[in-house]
Amino acid sequence: MSTFIKVIEIWTPTPDRRGLALADALYGRYDELKRVSEQRVFQYDEGLPGRAWSGASPQIITDLEHSYFRRKEEAARAGLNVGIAIPVYVGEFLLAVVVFLCSEQSAEEKYLAGAIELWAKHNNKSNELSLVDGYYGTLKKLEEASRRIQFAKGSGLPGSVWDYRIPMLVADMSDSSLFKRASTATLEGITSAIGLPLTYYTDKEYVLTFLSAHSTPIALRFEIWIPDREHDFLFFHTGKCEQGEDIQTLYKTRHITRGAGLLGKVWLTGVPAISKDLVSDGLINKDTTSGLTTGFVMPTIAEGFLRSVVVFMF
Repeated sequence: MSTFIKVIEIWTPTPDRRGLALADALYGRYDELKRVSEQRVFQYDEGLPGRAWSGASPQIITDLEHSYFRRKEEAARAGLNVGIAIPVYVGEFLLAVVVFLCSEQSAEEKYLAGAIELWAKHNNKSNELSLVDGYYGTLKKLEEASRRIQFAKGSGLPGSVWDYRIPMLVADMSDSSLFKRASTATLEGITSAIGLPLTYYTDKEYVLTFLSAHSTPIALRFEIWIPDREHDFLFFHTGKCEQGEDIQTLYKTRHITRGAGLLGKVWLTGVPAISKDLVSDGLINKDTTSGLTTGFVMPTIAEGFLRSVVVFMF
C-alpha cells in the first residue's frame, strides 16, 4: 500500500523561543528535503510552520509549488504537492507545529485517492462549520459536495467532532450514518475517515478530517486513546488497522499511565512525537504480523487539558 501522507515533521521552539527548529521527522526516501529541513529555522510568520504559529490556527496548502512554502523546489523534485500544518498550543504558548506533506501520486506515477479537509466556524456567531479549504485530487464530486455543505454541531463527522471535542473515526464508509456525504465518498473510493478537533486560545475552533481509500490510505493504522474521567490513565477508544490486525481486542484491557512508553510521554509533555521503532516505544507488540514500522503520536488539547492522543502508523 502507498499512503497519502509521505512526510511528517515536528517543529519546536528554539531555546530563545524566537524560531522553530526541526525536532524530529519521518522523511522516508526524501533525502534532499531532509537535509534542507534539518538546517532550517523558521521565524514567526515565516513559511508553513511559521504561519501556523502566528495564526494560532491550522494551515493547508493545496499547491506547494505556487505558494508561500519555503522549500517548494525540494518538494517539487520529491513530487510533494500538499502541505498541512497543525500548531499545538497550551493556552497562548506554542509547544510544537506538526507538518504533513502529501503526494497525489505513488512511485509508480498512479494517482492516489484521498482527501484532507479543514472545517471552521464561518464567523464567531455562527453555529455551523464550513469548509476553509481542502485537497481532493481527482475526487471532483466529493469536492463539489463538500464546498457546498455546512455542518451544525452534532451533524456529520465534522459537526460531531466539534460537538464532543474528541477525535472520531468512520471505519466503514459503506455502513456509516455519521458521514453525511457517504454515498458520494463511497462512489469515489473513500472507505474511511478520521476527524480531529483543534481549539485555540483565540476562541477559534477547527476540525481537520482525513479521508482514506483502501488502496491508498492516509495511514496504515489509526488509534484514538482518551483519558479516563480522573485522568489516571489512557484507554483505547477506537481505531482501524489496514493490515487486518484486531486492535479492538488487542487493546481491550490496556491502560497507559502518564510517562509510560511513547503514548505516556506525549501525555506527560504535550509535545507530539515520532516513533522509528514501534516495539521499543511500546506502540506494538514484538510478535505482531502487521508489518508496521514507524509512527506518529499527537495530543489534542483543549483549555489546558489533554482530550485525546491520536496515533498514525505506517
